[in-house]
Amino acid sequence: MSTSPDPSPDWAALRDALGHALDLDGPERAAFIARLDPTLQTALTEALAVALGDDPVLDHAEAVLAPLAEEATTDAYSLTTAMEGVRVGPYRIESLVGEGGMGRVYRAHRADGAFEQTVAVKVVRQALALAGSDVAARLRRERLLLATLDHPGIARLVDGGETPDGETPDGVPYLVTEFIDGVPVTDWAQAQQANTTERVELIIAVARAV
Repeated sequence: MSTSPDPSPDWAALRDALGHALDLDGPERAAFIARLDPTLQTALTEALAVALGDDPVLDHAEAVLAPLAEEATTDAYSLTTAMEGVRVGPYRIESLVGEGGMGRVYRAHRADGAFEQTVAVKVVRQALALAGSDVAARLRRERLLLATLDHPGIARLVDGGETPDGETPDGVPYLVTEFIDGVPVTDWAQAQQANTTERVELIIAVARAV
């Protein structure tokens, strides 16, 4: 009984081949790829397409950084610097709880009278969306992925959409998850004086959720 060969590439070989291929150009790169085995050829071709592809942030940094710099210094009333009371869909923002390069996360509550609910609202930075970055598309994909997940270690998706005309800029994507009222895991471990075993078990729990 014969078995088919493993189609997965040797990842160490792929890493080395990618580094070498990026140092070559034109016919030299093509000749180098042609000498590789078919599985590595296929994987390397795909890796090169990603590595050499046009990235909206890395290859056009000036288009992204200029709006972000303006956002950091402007006093304009915008969603990306949302203050207490700003409404996003049916939710009204209470306070900022965290932020990163992609956007900000706010504590908010349901404000349309349907029912009482405290949530976390994640909003894309408007400057990135306006600069042509793909972060808006990423947030939409994140929303679709979250909708399929059901795990005790992952905040449950509640809602999502894009901001309408009104108090906030038009078409800024957001997603809404359950609000977890806690502290950073490192602070918790320090406060509990967790030992090494307990900290490792905590990391394992987080890794399983991821």
